[in-house]
Amino acid sequence: MSCLRLSVTTDSLTRRLTRALTGSHRFAQLSCLFYALPPHPAAAVAPYTEPLFALLTFTGFYQTVKAKHLRSALLLALATGVRATGIFNIAILGWHILFGTSSPTLQHLQTRVSLPVSHVDTS
Repeated sequence: MSCLRLSVTTDSLTRRLTRALTGSHRFAQLSCLFYALPPHPAAAVAPYTEPLFALLTFTGFYQTVKAKHLRSALLLALATGVRATGIFNIAILGWHILFGTSSPTLQHLQTRVSLPVSHVDTS
């Protein structure tokens, strides 16, 4: 698969992922536009690993949003195989498994992760 084809496929996936996360068609189109404009043109067509890494990472994130965690873990592991910085993608998957797409409160953290509650005596 050529780098240009990977970039186009990733751009389409960026739109679907952004739409799934935000619900905004306009914002999804804007994110595609920004993804399609690389910092230097050679990145889109040169034989770098960036397009494959982006495709695997965005597909893994999309599967995470769809709550297909095993598929997501496999795709993110493949992304890590392409580029070592992919190891940080596990934080997104872990966050989604623990909290879903919502922001956790302290109470939510204590019940999901079983954090001990410490009381500070102010007297």
